[in-house]
Amino acid sequence: MYYCILCGEIHHSNYKTLEMTSEWIFKTGFRYINDTLYSAGVCQQSICASQPAQVQVQSATA
Repeated sequence: MYYCILCGEIHHSNYKTLEMTSEWIFKTGFRYINDTLYSAGVCQQSICASQPAQVQVQSATA
């Protein structure tokens, strides 16, 4: 389990498939919640939400 520093939620993580997902769990960051120590990380939903939408720019030709 880890604490997402962007959305503020605690998430379960399957470390076996972590390389295949977009989750980031840090080795040096931690957070205490109700006397329980959780690793800090960033969940897949927060990563997707924090990325700016790509805007397509069309060039006008005269």
